[in-house]
Amino acid sequence: MLWLAVLCSLALPVPAQTLLVAMEEADNRPFEYLDDQGNLTGFHTEIVRAVAKALGWEVSFLRMPWGRAQLSLANGKVDAVTYMGKTAERMKYAVFLDGNQLDVERVTLFVRREDAARIRYMPPVTSMMKRWRFGAPHGYFLGQEISDAVAAGLPLDQHAQNQAQLFGMLVAHRIDVAVAEKLALQLVEPEMPDVAAHVAPVTGAVFSGNPMYIAFRNKGDGPQLAKQFAAAYAKWRRGDVYPWLIARFKVYERVPDSFIPK
Repeated sequence: MLWLAVLCSLALPVPAQTLLVAMEEADNRPFEYLDDQGNLTGFHTEIVRAVAKALGWEVSFLRMPWGRAQLSLANGKVDAVTYMGKTAERMKYAVFLDGNQLDVERVTLFVRREDAARIRYMPPVTSMMKRWRFGAPHGYFLGQEISDAVAAGLPLDQHAQNQAQLFGMLVAHRIDVAVAEKLALQLVEPEMPDVAAHVAPVTGAVFSGNPMYIAFRNKGDGPQLAKQFAAAYAKWRRGDVYPWLIARFKVYERVPDSFIPK
């Protein structure tokens, strides 16, 4: 009967790997958001779904405040977090592989439209930070130049929890300059329909691109999951769906250079 038991055990289905992915509970169009029917979608979301499917994994997305998402990854309560920039601090608890980049975020400066003529980009940005009140969303990666300025002790208001709150502070005259991603006006428009009437980008103030990753926990099998995901992601990008998603979500400017379909 032993041989029968062995055969039966071999016939049992192997449970699928369920990937727990945390993401910010915000309307981060066109990358991560709820559509008009309340379904989670977006460029990042659909990439993760497709790659997980290619690996034979189930995927469960957990939407939560950004700070909690980072803490969940650090504590090993989730397998991965999307839309995460790499920093020295985050590398202590997260695995960032070049092959797991989701997009490249370019940071710029925004001011009130009424101040656009008098607040101009005057490099280096440190000189502007000494003159004007700068603000940025808490926990967001701001690019190396801004990060270095903050590390050097220059003031930066980070009370805003997201980019919509940041622009609210700007319009309310609580700050003079907002540091946000280049597409921020487009991203916050669903929450602030008239934001473009009050806020304008600062001409010429676009900083070097910052890769945004799906970052995996470095605890347990996290590093192995990261490698498996990167290998499957590279293979999947050679198919027809990746360029179709780029066109669908209109993210041509945000595709990593090495990922651009040939």
